[in-house]
This record gives sequence, structure tokens and C-alpha cells, in this order.
Amino acid sequence: ITYGTTPELKVKVEGFIGEETAVTASGYIAPMVENENINAGEYELTPTGGKADNYEFEYVSGILKIQKVQGAGNVTIEDWTYGENPSTPNVTSTTNGIENVTYSYSGKTLENVEFGPSENVPTQAGNYTVTATFAATTNYNEVKAIADFKISKAKVEEPTVNTGLTYTG
Repeated sequence: ITYGTTPELKVKVEGFIGEETAVTASGYIAPMVENENINAGEYELTPTGGKADNYEFEYVSGILKIQKVQGAGNVTIEDWTYGENPSTPNVTSTTNGIENVTYSYSGKTLENVEFGPSENVPTQAGNYTVTATFAATTNYNEVKAIADFKISKAKVEEPTVNTGLTYTG
């Protein structure tokens, strides 16, 4: 089963003599198996509590496997202009948390030069993608989220000339 799914726990009783069954055996009480584990993992479960007047029960354990499920995450990042402080990715995840997120950047500069993948934030004007990787947890697999962003060219103001000279004519 997967995490978040309620298992259907069944016990199969075999070995009655002749035509006798669980329904017809005198004093029959069905064995039960319980599971209090809810997190992903493997758990050995053994039935208990069964009995019948003329029988001694032997129990065989089984393994319950609870598998991790796919996590969910989101990343956004604001554009910025060359020379400004880079924007910081904003991440959210209701499954994997945001404590163990790593980032990878890739893309192209406006001069068509490839960048990344790299852990370093790009600094040149261009179009890029950030990939946020949310680490696996007890119950959720690692998940990645991506967001595109742009570093725009900085604008150069019209230069002014100040010679300090006065025309006297």
C-alpha cells in the first residue's frame, strides 16, 4: 500500500478437520491482526486472539509494506535587472517541508551563452530556470519544482558633458 492508504488487514484460518469450518467449529473466535504503524516502512504483523474449542492456533506473520508517495512543492522567483541584488526563490511544500531544499540554476545569457546547471545564481542578463529540489521525508519521495525568470539588461542613462568652461564669445 502507499502512505495515506488504510490497509485491509485480513486473517486466513486454515486447517479445520473434515467438513468443519470457522462457522461450524465450536467456540470459534476469529483471530485479528492490528496495525498502528502509519508511516512508510515495512512492518511485521502477527495475528492474535483466535481460538476454537478443539483447535490450537499457530500464527504466521506477514509483512505490511507502506510505500512513500510523491511529494508536492512549488517555487517562484521574481525577475531582476543586471547589477541588482538577485531575487531569492520562494518555496512552499505541504508534504516535504522547506527546510531541506536545494537549488540549481540553468539557462542562457542574452548573448546565447549556456549557463549551468549550477548551484550558483546567474549574474549575466538572460533567461534562466531555477529548479528547487525538496528532499525526501519519511513518507514522501523527493520532488522537484521549476520556475523561469529573467535578468534584464541595465539601462545606461544619457551621458552629460560638463567641461566647466564658459563661452565668452
